[in-house]
Amino acid sequence: KKFQLYGRQVKPVFYKGKGDQLAEFFGGGTEAANADALQAAQEIHAFADLSVLSTPYAEALIRQKVIAIPPIHMSRQWYEKNAPYAYGVFVDCSRLLESVIDYGLKRMLGYKARYAGEPSYRTEDRTLGLIVPEEPWYQECANEGDRLLQQAGHKLTHRINYKLDFTRLSSDAVGMVAQMKDKGVTTLICGCDPILPLFLTTQATQQNYRPEWGVIGTALTDVDLLGQIYDQEQWRHAAGISFLDDIYQGTKTEAYRVYKEIRNDEPAFISSVLYYPILLFFLGVHMAGPNLNPSTFEQGLFNYPTASGETGTWSFGPGDRTATDDAREMYYDPKAISPFNGEPGRYVKSVDGRYYTNWPVGEATFPVEP
Repeated sequence: KKFQLYGRQVKPVFYKGKGDQLAEFFGGGTEAANADALQAAQEIHAFADLSVLSTPYAEALIRQKVIAIPPIHMSRQWYEKNAPYAYGVFVDCSRLLESVIDYGLKRMLGYKARYAGEPSYRTEDRTLGLIVPEEPWYQECANEGDRLLQQAGHKLTHRINYKLDFTRLSSDAVGMVAQMKDKGVTTLICGCDPILPLFLTTQATQQNYRPEWGVIGTALTDVDLLGQIYDQEQWRHAAGISFLDDIYQGTKTEAYRVYKEIRNDEPAFISSVLYYPILLFFLGVHMAGPNLNPSTFEQGLFNYPTASGETGTWSFGPGDRTATDDAREMYYDPKAISPFNGEPGRYVKSVDGRYYTNWPVGEATFPVEP
């Protein structure tokens, strides 16, 4: 009803793949991902796959010239290298790190670590530690962020590159926390997967290390549901930026409203996660015009006028193949009630407005209990 398809019909095809997304997310599962991509391309003859969360599957589809939506937090270089076959809903990690550095320089660095759990840190100037996966596309972004930081006259106190291996996260967290504590890092930034902070915060409490936790919105670590599972005594000292807005459940979501326009039954619990890749796809098809192919799909998204909604401001263009552009400043309040599940633990907006690389100058202030 909302899109011009120029006489075409979109045929959804659901199939049971051989891949293991968890294994692929942590760097394995390549053989099964390749098999699934071959099935999508050669048996289903897919124009696009809208369920692409892992890098191995995304790259396997791209080799088959099937559009992959939405790989998570790949670098700007990765998207450009794989054009016109890859697009994301979540911000690319290059743009994310640029926003993080701009935010840090204007709102955090040069000020005391007053929101740390450790009282002695609160009178010290902030020192930054970063934890980031060792995969090359994430390293590209971390290295660029490091360069921008040094260009402005600052540097990381300590950086840890870790292997995305779920079987090692718990044991690796022991050493990570010990290193950050030993280096005197007051503000620990985890540009990481959503599981590692669970082990990091548990270990930090066990090792009596109570820093500020810098949240930068990677891999849904800025979603209430995940914030609630991290050690709450640690996470009450978490703050930073998020490229999302409040994540709702049920009748308040755009996904719910769209679903109910078509059907009378109730949508799935994770309907919003499924909805936004579909929305991105239909925007591309609509804007491509009557001649649809990967190149016109790309140009169609580039021509899409900037628009704002529940997931912030969306736009596309050369060098920008992910939807979300801007971020909000927020902090974690373990007592606030989440609009997602009605449970205690919520990321709360602390500044009116959303920003990308033009954050307001001035110390970030949060009502975080010391």
